[in-house]
Amino acid sequence: MDQQILEAKYKSVLKKVRPVNEPMPQDLNPPLSRDPYETQLSPNPPIIQEAFKVTHERRQAFIELIRERIKTGLYEQSTSSYASPIFCVAKSNGELRTVHNLEKLHKVTIKDVGLPPHIEELVDAFTGRACYGLGDIMGGYD
Repeated sequence: MDQQILEAKYKSVLKKVRPVNEPMPQDLNPPLSRDPYETQLSPNPPIIQEAFKVTHERRQAFIELIRERIKTGLYEQSTSSYASPIFCVAKSNGELRTVHNLEKLHKVTIKDVGLPPHIEELVDAFTGRACYGLGDIMGGYD
């Protein structure tokens, strides 16, 4: 289809949305002062929790889920002396959802007030923007 025909067809939509390549607000997520980022912890001995048991029926699917997350870069090798349990639960569609029990770690974490933005602020920044593709912005908050 010709560009002029497309623009005429979607003229009303184009008036309502900002271009997707418009810069994001610079103050939304200020640059990190530390790279790579290291979580600051209070001076306590490392927390080491035992892993939860995974049922035999879920074990292979759970292993595949972890491997996939490593492959995509969502998970990476850690050299931390802390260990928090991870387990999985079934979603309504039968897929597995990972659950990280970080309750004890959160208690000793020194909060960094510089990041990240509240998810609501991040989502609001996309209001009225044209988005090309399919994604779940809340997906990272599994």
